Amino acid sequence: IGVSHSQGEMDYRNALTGEGELDTTLTSIYNYLHYSPRVGLNLWGALGYGWGDAELIDGEVRGVKTDLTMWLSALGLRNELATAGNIDLAIKADAFGTWLQTDEKDTLLPGATADSSRLRLVLEGSTAWILSTDSRVTPNLELGVRWDGGDAETGLGVELGGGLSYTNTRLRLSVDASGRYLLVHEESDYEEWGASLMARSGAGPGGEGLSLSLTPTWGQATSGVDRLWGNGQARRFGGLGPVNSRNSSWRPQRLELKLGYGLGTSQGLLAPFGELSMVEEDVGRLRLGTRLVTRNSWVWRLLGERRSGRGDETDYLIGVFASYGFGSAGGQGL
Repeated sequence: IGVSHSQGEMDYRNALTGEGELDTTLTSIYNYLHYSPRVGLNLWGALGYGWGDAELIDGEVRGVKTDLTMWLSALGLRNELATAGNIDLAIKADAFGTWLQTDEKDTLLPGATADSSRLRLVLEGSTAWILSTDSRVTPNLELGVRWDGGDAETGLGVELGGGLSYTNTRLRLSVDASGRYLLVHEESDYEEWGASLMARSGAGPGGEGLSLSLTPTWGQATSGVDRLWGNGQARRFGGLGPVNSRNSSWRPQRLELKLGYGLGTSQGLLAPFGELSMVEEDVGRLRLGTRLVTRNSWVWRLLGERRSGRGDETDYLIGVFASYGFGSAGGQGL
């Protein structure tokens, strides 16, 4: 089970007030279930519900507020197929749908609904090249067909994705590069692409020691359900067009830095950590805290967070979180 609280802005257009801006807040609860009935087959599903409000902050009228409701459902599978030569084949399928609604508030802010859905079927191929006893390189390639529905872009599309992973167990180093591109879509003017790079220096086998990761992202580096946990479909609510994946420079559109250090104690693993996430020059998140992984598989986290938004908007969060892992020590490194 996951809980999130988000704030954002979206543009709108209607016949009464013309163009303007909505300030939205949304609190959501997500239920996630993963099941592996046999080796090589993984099934999962998710269901979410969110509530909040949307306030008119621009246009002819200000301060008009209405309730906002969101539903989300998703499911998928990954099934490993036969090996062709040195290439391991797998098939993936996923589907998701989101639905949002605002209540009518007088005649200045009429009620509205919006929905978005996607179905995907992807063939995945990967192999491993052994460089030495300590290092290997693993390339992979994906080709998928998808169908988009709802109030955003709709129709069939074909996307191509791939990546390259390097690991060195002696140096505790891993580097992952991935990218994806929408080859063709029925909406001929719609473009979508993305790339990401992650460099990580991991802690020891028990989680002790220094761990560091750096992840720059350009465009939309993920497709399908993965996007629900990132920029999300809610940004398209109220007549927003496709999310712009174009970038006029090599500067990342998102940058994440994580740093942690694990200390072995009589109670388990104690790991202070810090995380910095930047989406734009003036939009980011700084998180500092510590994590305790006990010997009986409980994971406790104490953290403080500062979120800066556009303009002078700044939010602060202090929280304590607890989770229990079945069959693993969990929570090592970052």
